[in-house]
Amino acid sequence: MTETIGQMSPSELSEMIENIVEKKLLELLKDPDTEFELNEGVVERLLQQRELVGEGDRGLSLEAVRRQLLDE
Repeated sequence: MTETIGQMSPSELSEMIENIVEKKLLELLKDPDTEFELNEGVVERLLQQRELVGEGDRGLSLEAVRRQLLDE
């Protein structure tokens, strides 16, 4: 690669910009929780939930949850 931007060919400049943009997007859009581990109880609950949803269970309606929260 050449030493200054003025000496770059259009394709070299385009490649450099693509690399910079890709690097920044990966930095901004990465999952901040990737380094954390879920405890066993959470994993079990998520697997259970996946199974229930797969069987068609959609859980409580928003209205039912609202009533439960307001009644407590």
